[in-house]
Order: sequence, then C-alpha cells, then structure tokens
Amino acid sequence: MAGEVEKYLTAFNGANELHDRLLHAADVIQEFADALRDELEERFDAIASDWPTADELKGLFRDLAQSREQAWALWRLVPKDMRVHLPSPDRIGQEIEGNADDDNDE
Repeated sequence: MAGEVEKYLTAFNGANELHDRLLHAADVIQEFADALRDELEERFDAIASDWPTADELKGLFRDLAQSREQAWALWRLVPKDMRVHLPSPDRIGQEIEGNADDDNDE
C-alpha cells in the first residue's frame, strides 16, 4: 500500500516540476515579448541565455503530458481510502495548501 502512495507522489511531484519548468519558459518568452514593445536597444538585451528552443518546448509539453498520464495511472492504483490524504492528479500545477514551502513564507 505504501509503495503505491510513494510511487504516486513521486510521479505527482515530477509532473509539478515539469509544470514549473514550462511556466519558467513562458516567463522568459513573456519578458522578451514585453521588451519588444519597448526601446529597440532593449530588445536584444532581453534575449535570455536560457531561451528555450522549439524542440525543448515540444519536449517539455510531451514530457508533461506523459508525466500527467503516469500520475493518473498510479493514482488509480492507490487504495481509495488513502486518496483522501493525497493531492489528486488534477491538482498538478496548482499550489497545494499545507505545502512545506508555505511554512517558509512566514
């Protein structure tokens, strides 16, 4: 029983990490788009060194989709009475209340 929970949480956390990477890529692209609206000189300075390539973005979308599918498959293996204690796969990419990171903000 604990094995299914641990495997699920590993998959859930992995999907969240991929989601965070996708959000970071979106932020980089947004910063560049904002710079395009400003002065010409700022346009080239706005191109970050961590600019994602098209292949990297495609791979990230593919990996995130596969990771979500894996999380759902493992969720179905977790006993129903244990699920109430876990974040469901539809919460991937959302902030979870009671997260350890929340305690550090105080």
